Amino acid sequence: MIKKSFSIFSFGFIFGTILSLFLPFSYQFFIEALKEKVEMQSIISKNFLFTIIFNNIFASFMCSFGSYFLSRLFVFLKSDDRSLKISLFLFPYSILFINGLVLGIFLGHFLFLDLSMFIYGIFPHGIFEIPAIILSGAIGIEIGSRGVLFINERNRLITETKIIAKKKIKEYILVIFLLLIAGIIETYPYILNNIYISLLG
Repeated sequence: MIKKSFSIFSFGFIFGTILSLFLPFSYQFFIEALKEKVEMQSIISKNFLFTIIFNNIFASFMCSFGSYFLSRLFVFLKSDDRSLKISLFLFPYSILFINGLVLGIFLGHFLFLDLSMFIYGIFPHGIFEIPAIILSGAIGIEIGSRGVLFINERNRLITETKIIAKKKIKEYILVIFLLLIAGIIETYPYILNNIYISLLG
C-alpha cells in the first residue's frame, strides 16, 4: 500500500506544481489560508512547536484511521454500498492528495524565483514529514482495502477493519515519531529566536 499511497501523493504534487505554474495566484491563496489557520490556532495555543506537531499528528491520524471511524458511521446509518466504499478511502486519498498538492504549489511558485528557498524551507523537516504522510496514507488505504472486501457483510466489515486497525497502531507510532522530529526541525529557528529574544530581555 506504500506504492499506492506514494502514487496519490505524487499525483497531487504534480498537479499542484502545474496548477501553480499556470495559476500563480494559487500560491498566495494557500499562503493566506495558512496564515488564517495559524492565527486561529494561536488563540488556542501560543506554543508554535505544539501547534505544528498537533496539526501534523491530527492530520496523520485522520489519514490513517479517519475512514475507519467514518465507515462505521456509514454502516450505522445503513448507507448504500457506493457511499460506504467512498467512506473507506475518503480520508487517506484526500489528505494524501491535498498534501502533495500544497507541496507542488510551493515548488511551482519558487521554481523560477529561488529554488534554494524551497529546498531549504522544505527539505530539512520534509525528509521526515513526507514519509510520515505516505506511511499514514498506506495505513488508511490498507484498512479501507480490507473493509471493501466485506462491503456486503456489514458486521464482518466492522470486525475486519477493527482487527487491522489495531495491528496498524504499531506502524502509526512510527508516524508520530517521524512527525515529532519533523516538528522540532521545522520550529528550531523559531525556538532559537525566542530564546535569543528572552536572553536580550
